[in-house]
Amino acid sequence: MKKHPIALLMISFVLLTTAFAPTAAAQKLSSTEGKMSIKFPAEYQASEEGPTKKFTATVGDQTFFAAYTLHEVELEDLMELAELSLEEFNKILEGNILEKSNWKVKKNTGLKANIHLIKQDGKIQYHVILVGNIQYQVVVISPTESFDQKSADKFVKSFKVKK
Repeated sequence: MKKHPIALLMISFVLLTTAFAPTAAAQKLSSTEGKMSIKFPAEYQASEEGPTKKFTATVGDQTFFAAYTLHEVELEDLMELAELSLEEFNKILEGNILEKSNWKVKKNTGLKANIHLIKQDGKIQYHVILVGNIQYQVVVISPTESFDQKSADKFVKSFKVKK
């Protein structure tokens, strides 16, 4: 069998350059209107539905989502509203809430939950908090077997509420 050193060299080059290629560049979102910031692990896409601003980035098969909704009036009973948000989110996705606990951001308390998507065998980490007249959601979703907990934690921890 005749060896082709140039072909082997080219294959080696391709393998090495793709193995050490940089991953998608992280991108920080900072919103004056939403009084928040968060660092996405890749370039994010923005969309708007009425008073809600949504931001999404995908790395592999894991999706990172952040949103804020500006309400026209100051909200009351924020924990009850956070609970309602979690229940509605779970109902729409037909998920199973595996665990739920408080989520602290500065002096504010909201909810966080791990949800299993039964039909798609997916995992969701859902976070919701209401501050003043703004509702925030921070979500990470992926197939269960490929959920990257370290990336999810880093994303959620990067979320900041501004004054």
